[in-house]
Amino acid sequence: MIKNIAEMDVPAKVSTINNNFEMWAVTEQLSSHPFSVILIDDDFVTPHSEQIVRVVKQIQKKAAIVFITSNKSIELGQRISQLGIDFYGHKPLSKEDLLEAINSLLISKSATLD
Repeated sequence: MIKNIAEMDVPAKVSTINNNFEMWAVTEQLSSHPFSVILIDDDFVTPHSEQIVRVVKQIQKKAAIVFITSNKSIELGQRISQLGIDFYGHKPLSKEDLLEAINSLLISKSATLD
């Protein structure tokens, strides 16, 4: 499903980082322009998930963070939530639920900018 996120009907520019990344590439892409919402799929970036969330929070201070995972560990949920994400979802997550979360964050974000 996440591979097709660029094809979803989201009112925003979508950019992806594949699972063969290096941290410098993540940092470079995050620094390239501002993002409204950043989706982190834990299944693609484990064991770097927490480090990526920290880097995102440092570089993209205003971006909302959507974190999804198939890991049902309460400990992971607690650690990631403490980092200040905006949405934490467990897979399987339907396309509709993911879009609803993203759209809600975009609406909330635009309301705070007005």
